[in-house]
Amino acid sequence: MAAKQKSPVYVLGVGMTKFIKPRGLVDYTELGFEAGVKALLDAQINYDDVEQGIACYCYGDSTCGQRVFYQFGMTKIPVYNVNNNCSTGSTGLAMGRTFVASGAADCVLVVGFEKMQAGSLQSHWNDRENPMGTTVSMMAETRGFEAAPGAAQMFGNAGREYKERYGATDDDFAEIARVNHAHSPRNPYSQFRQVYTREQILQSPTVFAPLTKLQCCPTSDGGAAAVLHNLGLGGAAVVTVYRRADGQPAPVLDDAAVGRANRLGYNPATEARGFTREQATSVRSRKYASDWALADTQEKQQQQQQKKKKKKKKKKKKKKKKKKKKKKKKKKKKKKKKKKKKKKKKKKKKKKKKKKKKKKKKKKKKKKKKKKNNCAGQTQSREKKVYSSMHGSGRAFQ
Repeated sequence: MAAKQKSPVYVLGVGMTKFIKPRGLVDYTELGFEAGVKALLDAQINYDDVEQGIACYCYGDSTCGQRVFYQFGMTKIPVYNVNNNCSTGSTGLAMGRTFVASGAADCVLVVGFEKMQAGSLQSHWNDRENPMGTTVSMMAETRGFEAAPGAAQMFGNAGREYKERYGATDDDFAEIARVNHAHSPRNPYSQFRQVYTREQILQSPTVFAPLTKLQCCPTSDGGAAAVLHNLGLGGAAVVTVYRRADGQPAPVLDDAAVGRANRLGYNPATEARGFTREQATSVRSRKYASDWALADTQEKQQQQQQKKKKKKKKKKKKKKKKKKKKKKKKKKKKKKKKKKKKKKKKKKKKKKKKKKKKKKKKKKKKKKKKKKNNCAGQTQSREKKVYSSMHGSGRAFQ
């Protein structure tokens, strides 16, 4: 049977929320809505153009996807809920790509969201067989089981086996974490945005060897979305460049150059962007928008955005205050240093003067002593003369 010609699939738009610590501050409905609205705005389409919806999440009831998608409109499109552990997002994208490539849909919206619990990952279904049960049993039998988080032990043991088979080192694993941490400051949506060296990563507390704290993923609340399309609508042209005409490799571009080249597009990895109520309304279904399904999500969203603005303002103010304080401290330090220098100079001058005076005094004293010695020598010679003359005259008298 001949292979069926597949339609090319393109990412038309993307959206992302800030990833935060799981403290129950934002609900999954808001996370999914924000990510979806941003993706639709970026793709410059309306929800009425979407033919299939894919919701990706692990922690939540069976139809959380419908709850999120109905906020955009009750358009009767099929909504699929995908749960596949750490590969939930990539599974959802693969599924959406399959729909578009096979011709089952022209446009698919994939929305991923997660509202987690603080602490390490745990099972919530203790009244039935755990799907990881056999894996954990085998792991305990072959490698032992320690007092460390289960997920860390699983991936840590995989790392140990990889080291044994291929001769990888702890440095190799630490390098993966270093690269990911190095990317985080460029993404304003990252939960943690610190840069670490390989040494710092290796020296951080060990969770389960070879994994240290800075090599383990934190639990997070957040959302991301992508619009997949075959570009059949709107008559858009796509040019695919396979090779340069001169046969030379493409030059390595820095972040700024890439930013300039992509200026017309929207890159959520470098731009943190909110949206207004009007913008959200513009991407929601024109025919089947339901205020009942949307409930109070937009109000919550606005409150969150206002909170963020307030927080940002507060942070800015704090930063300004800190800067001012630092400047003042620096000025004070400089003044103190100057004063100290002046004092030191004065002291040095005084010391020099004193030394000079002492030297002068010593010189004077020496001169005086010399003079005294000269005087004493003259008196002695005079006395000698008198004595000798007297002695001589006495002999003559005799």
